[in-house]
Amino acid sequence: KNILHACIDSEKKITVVGDGEQLDLVRALAEKSNFINYKGSLDHQDVIKEMQRCKYYILGSYYEGMPKTLIEALASKCLCICTNISAVKEFSLDDKCIVVDGFSKEDIEKGIKKATNLDIHEYESMIDKAYQYVKKNHSIESFAHSVIGGLND
Repeated sequence: KNILHACIDSEKKITVVGDGEQLDLVRALAEKSNFINYKGSLDHQDVIKEMQRCKYYILGSYYEGMPKTLIEALASKCLCICTNISAVKEFSLDDKCIVVDGFSKEDIEKGIKKATNLDIHEYESMIDKAYQYVKKNHSIESFAHSVIGGLND
């Protein structure tokens, strides 16, 4: 809810994928706003295609482990705007994402403003660091290496 209102108030377009307990709100706001593009529930490949079309990804969770969608967004070279959940701290993502301290609409708006005000070099640096992080720690190659390395020990 706060993400939707922050995007509307910041006049930034947002693509929403999926369903859930906020579905009625998303649909209602999408009907009234030119800033919300509601795609509905999509299969995994189409979700990835949507991420690859986006410049930014917002994760407004109150708590998560290491969200798969965040890894996918980082791998899709989206600049991620995240609330300061345990995974962001645990995996040292603060130099690879825009991290906001709170969960309010105003906090999310600050993150959006910070992300959209980065100069091209800062933006590309964060994207590259995030992509390299995913490639090193969450790719199929890194998983295979850890399994093979474990078998050789």
